[in-house]
Amino acid sequence: MDSLTSKLLVGGVNFKGVTDTNGECSVTGQTHGEFSYGIEKEGYYSSEGRYREWMARRGKIEWGKWQPWNPVVTQMIRKIINPIPMYARMIEMKIPEENVNVGFDLLTGDWISPYGSGQRGDLFFKLSRRITTKDDYEGVLELTFTNLYDGIVANDINFMQSSFRLPRYALESGYQNKWSYMQAKNPQRGYYGATGLGEDKSYFFRVRSTLDDKGQLKESLYGKINGEIRIQGITRSDGVKVIFKYYLNPTPNDRNMEFDPKQNLFKNLKSTEEINVP
Repeated sequence: MDSLTSKLLVGGVNFKGVTDTNGECSVTGQTHGEFSYGIEKEGYYSSEGRYREWMARRGKIEWGKWQPWNPVVTQMIRKIINPIPMYARMIEMKIPEENVNVGFDLLTGDWISPYGSGQRGDLFFKLSRRITTKDDYEGVLELTFTNLYDGIVANDINFMQSSFRLPRYALESGYQNKWSYMQAKNPQRGYYGATGLGEDKSYFFRVRSTLDDKGQLKESLYGKINGEIRIQGITRSDGVKVIFKYYLNPTPNDRNMEFDPKQNLFKNLKSTEEINVP
């Protein structure tokens, strides 16, 4: 086995080592009960994790050492196979109007006319909210699609510790034409929270679908959303923002989701809009 570079962060101090032919590396340091670790290899995506077993055991210490002593952590790395240019962008934009469907163009990264420079609605967002007080409110964001076969499908993130966390290919089926997210707070019910997908989830989406002469799917574009779609500022009088991170493969019927951060098809993005992970 080729050697790999391993990293360990303990107490703010970095330790580095190289694995042996068995892919193993031993690193020693002091910690307050947890530590971060990672591994790198040319031709592979970097991978990082955090060890919290000692904290879960409520910090058991014997003879000045955390127990169980000398833990072994296993780390998986993913090979770089076929990274491609994609439209990739972090979106944090104010929803221009409430209680109506507002179209968003994925190729321009903007709302469609009359709210922005977008030409074609790929995603349609509808925001509705009820605000009694700042401690009693409810906001709902609905996402819909207009084309037959367009839609969104939830997917577990298979490789949480890798910089390339999602599957290499978008799903072929299972796409739904509607999704919703709710954020609410109700003191009488003692409720505060949100529905939707967390950081351990992701989405694939399919847009711009066309049909053949038999009414079957002929051509479409595939993409992914890393993390959840959420809203921010439910009780603000100056508007609510929608926040999500998306990638769009511009090649029709190509389900490859391995993005090359050096070949983002969006140019001159602001630092807050850039995506630097595959």
